[in-house]
This record gives sequence, C-alpha cells and structure tokens, in this order.
Amino acid sequence: MEIGVNTWVWVSPFRSATFNLLYKIKEMGFDLVEIPVEDPELIDLSKLKQILNDTGLSVSVCGAFGPQRERQGDTRFRPHRLAGNKKCFNGD
Repeated sequence: MEIGVNTWVWVSPFRSATFNLLYKIKEMGFDLVEIPVEDPELIDLSKLKQILNDTGLSVSVCGAFGPQRERQGDTRFRPHRLAGNKKCFNGD
C-alpha cells in the first residue's frame, strides 16, 4: 500500500516553479503524490518526470476543470477540453 498526498495541501495551481515541493513530499515519507492539473501549460512534463524518477514517488493525476475544460456544457469548448486532457496523460 502507498500513502500519498495531493499538492493542493500546499499550492494551487501546481506548476514547474513549485516542483521543489516534490522533494519535501518525499522527505515527509509519502510514497505517492497526486497532482491536480489546473493548467497543463504551467507544467514542464520532462522536468516533472525526471524529478519523479529521482525521488521514486509514484504519481496520480486529477483534473481541475474550469468553465472551458469541464466535461459537460458548451460543445464549443470540447476541443480545448480534449487537448488539455490529452496533455495531462500523454505529454502531447
């Protein structure tokens, strides 16, 4: 069993500038970090992957959807929602 924590405990939105938090999370004894992605553009995925690899933290991602990324509603925003979700999971 892994014990994890969500970065919302300390910061919102999670972004590249807050990556040092991951080292703190590991030092506190957590095995897993849950990252709420409010804006995928704020996160350098290659750096994030490297830090996760360095710390050995497992990762879980949750979405934080605002009006343009919520799953229901105005279909004009569907391409924006899909692009944001794809970036979270694939890094594209």
